[in-house]
Amino acid sequence: MTTGFRFPQLLSYTGSLKPSLGFFFALNDDKRQPVTVEEESLRGVIANYGAEKKGQNTGRPNLQLVDRAHLPASCRECEVSFTLTILGNALRPHACNNAEAAASLAELVSVYASKGGFEYLAGLYADNIVRGRWLWRNKSLAQQLDIEVKAGEECFAFTLQRHGGQQETLTAQPEEGLARLPQLIADALAGQSPRCLLEISARLDVGAGQEIYPSQELPLEGEDKRAGGHKKSRLLASTPVDGVNQAVLHSQKIGNALRTIDRWYPEAEPHYPLAIEPFGVDGGLQTAHRTTKQSSFYGLLETHYQDYLNGLAEVDNAAQLSDDMEQLHFVIGCLIRGGVYSNEKSKS
Repeated sequence: MTTGFRFPQLLSYTGSLKPSLGFFFALNDDKRQPVTVEEESLRGVIANYGAEKKGQNTGRPNLQLVDRAHLPASCRECEVSFTLTILGNALRPHACNNAEAAASLAELVSVYASKGGFEYLAGLYADNIVRGRWLWRNKSLAQQLDIEVKAGEECFAFTLQRHGGQQETLTAQPEEGLARLPQLIADALAGQSPRCLLEISARLDVGAGQEIYPSQELPLEGEDKRAGGHKKSRLLASTPVDGVNQAVLHSQKIGNALRTIDRWYPEAEPHYPLAIEPFGVDGGLQTAHRTTKQSSFYGLLETHYQDYLNGLAEVDNAAQLSDDMEQLHFVIGCLIRGGVYSNEKSKS
């Protein structure tokens, strides 16, 4: 057993959570049709900060070309579906040029798994699935979410009732689905099963003709132009399906939502977890919460590697880790996330 850890010159992990694109459908008497992305020309107004100081004529029209996605007038329900593959890629590095470092990481993950650590994290991932966090803005469009999860021959149905503020009521059919789904995820993360493939769909009553919210594209230079040279001010994500552009959520956006389980960052706010990232990045506020050696993925692992092994030895279950040791959940979450964690300055 090594007594410390130092990041090697080459270290990478393959992600363990692999979501597909999320596809939007309009429902009418259980018949599905793709929700399409359409162009709209709008006559807006100039309202940007400082426009009056720049000599702009703020009274003139602000002509815009945008993408939008709406349900048809004949449909009031929307379905969003994706698949999720869970793999045991956190058990060992994908690439590492230092055998001792690779063995140290494998040992830590192995002990964590033996103490039920993956079951603990799987419960958090499953909660984000069944509560529809991956729907992003679309979740707010409906008071009730009906989410179905299929895993092979097994099928679980979850109903989420949204109340005022952050209050929600979750029910499952069958009831054991609330425990079975995390177990399926944990078994795959721990390598107890070759993989776990989930088929996930959410059904929302949003109202006929209502706007829904796919991902937005970040166009490269020249890719946001249309006929006549007009520049699009909003470009929505879509993929060709049966001759139409079907609205989609990016797989990266779904994955970000699924791993929004970091509730251990410094001065963490209740009901405001962050996506697992090495530096605790909050994309919405464009800030990072884990920038010190005492809080970042790199600093925690190098400083507390042995402490984590000792802490796991003192508990029967990883969920019982003390407050100062629970940062290990974040560290393992980063390995599940995957990525390149190389220390280019290392001599190893």
